[in-house]
Amino acid sequence: MLFSSAEDWLANPPAYRSQRKLLYQALVADLRSSFRDFRAEWQFYADEVFVFHAGGHRNAWGALADLDLVARSSGLRGMVILFDEFEDVIQNLNRRNFQEEAFLNLFRFFAGERFPGMTYFAVTPDFVAKCKVELMSRGVMDFDFGRFSRLPFFEMSEIAEKEFLDLATRIRDVHAAAFDWAAAEALTDRDLSRLVDKLWSVRTPERVRLAIQGVVESLDALFEES
Repeated sequence: MLFSSAEDWLANPPAYRSQRKLLYQALVADLRSSFRDFRAEWQFYADEVFVFHAGGHRNAWGALADLDLVARSSGLRGMVILFDEFEDVIQNLNRRNFQEEAFLNLFRFFAGERFPGMTYFAVTPDFVAKCKVELMSRGVMDFDFGRFSRLPFFEMSEIAEKEFLDLATRIRDVHAAAFDWAAAEALTDRDLSRLVDKLWSVRTPERVRLAIQGVVESLDALFEES
């Protein structure tokens, strides 16, 4: 197995769990002139430097904090992490201990214990009630349920079609910049307005998400034809 990149390692750490020497060579030995770390090779292995899943995932937390530090050192204000559809913790984690650990990590992020950057969790309005019901249904009675109610939150109001049209226009601009093409010529303001009318006519709780997908899919199709 060849080392692809640090990005690939961070995105797929399980694929590199048996490749400690490969990681050491690529990330330490070959870069010795760029940093100071006097540990011997064996100590990197003993300290589990390249392992994210051990020791309560301490290196995963450390990596997130390091990425935030890199962002700040680069002149940015830091890193923001968004966890979308956090309800998956309830729906798809079937083991009680995994659920409890996920909830504890939620509280750790909000408390700023291990990650100094900003974190947002996208959930439905009844998320707190769902969490309490799920834990109690599994017989978890010694959990501090009050911590859910103390989480800071804000709720977005439902957007109107006019506001979504503005969002769709921005999506078109981003699509044009990303693929370097004249998206506004292929999907004119009039055509975009008609498309939004059609997409917005579908009444469903997921209307915004589906409408966004519809705009992107239309732009993708026009780009392929151009």
